[in-house]
Amino acid sequence: MAMILSIFCSILGVGITLFVLGFRIIRENENGVIVRLGKPTRVVHSGLRWTFFPIDRVARFTTQLINLEFRVAGIITEQGEFPPNSGIKYGQANVGVEPTLYFRWPEDNSLLQTVKIVANPEDISSLNNLFEETILNAFRSAGGCVTWREIVRDRKDFSAKVLNNLTNDLSDPINQACIPHNTINLVIKHVNLPEKLETAITDPEIARLEKEATITRAEGERKKRILEGEGFADARKLLYKAIGKEPESIQKEVLLTLREMAQGTSNTILFQIPSQITDTLGDVFGKGDIAGNFTKFFSGLSDKKKKEFFDWLEEKIVGGGRK
Repeated sequence: MAMILSIFCSILGVGITLFVLGFRIIRENENGVIVRLGKPTRVVHSGLRWTFFPIDRVARFTTQLINLEFRVAGIITEQGEFPPNSGIKYGQANVGVEPTLYFRWPEDNSLLQTVKIVANPEDISSLNNLFEETILNAFRSAGGCVTWREIVRDRKDFSAKVLNNLTNDLSDPINQACIPHNTINLVIKHVNLPEKLETAITDPEIARLEKEATITRAEGERKKRILEGEGFADARKLLYKAIGKEPESIQKEVLLTLREMAQGTSNTILFQIPSQITDTLGDVFGKGDIAGNFTKFFSGLSDKKKKEFFDWLEEKIVGGGRK
């Protein structure tokens, strides 16, 4: 009897020990994935969590921003012009870029897929090994399509092109690990130029490159500001000109439809708008998803600006119909 009691107490003691050892604390800035015998089972958030010790393990993913610094990517650029005093008029250049990747892990059930690619997310060296070769190859590939001047002039634009290529490649570790694209930033910390080229870039040349970069960025911003200033006025005229050619009943229906599209409450009733007007919308907002572009544009305007536009349009349509 005493032996049975002793065995029972031993088993109970082992059970209690395993139960206690199964508790894990997930810190406030972490999310965890319970991995049981190599298979991800569930995502757990901050707090005291119990796991089935010893067959479970917890992969911890920080919610903070991660930055990975990689070695220099050697790029052979496209042929281009060199500074006059460089001794070379035209040709390729060997350029080195030092990239840094910033990103955040997903915070939902996508982590179940992430942990299959990233077994130990707390090990920075393993993360570097996972992403480095892909990142460097992407820089080499994109760099072969631009000149050294384009890289130096606007490294932000160049790194954005590289990132776009990466995120569009479904076989890339970034996509396989389900890293949210809106959390990723790829930065070039430094550009290494050949010695002859670097010494040939005089202060006026540097100033000219900076001026070109400023113009390039300004042009990009101008394209993003759809219908601002004169563009807004021109668009109003184009829309009214197209709408005004339709019968009065259709004009009012179009006005109601456009109001709904501007509020984002409708993007499936575009068939009510005559083709002549949709063509005009395409010229104004861009071809493709006209309803989406229209809604996207108006979402960036203040309520006052929206009201101004539709009051003006309604006055032209309804007021013009009364005359």
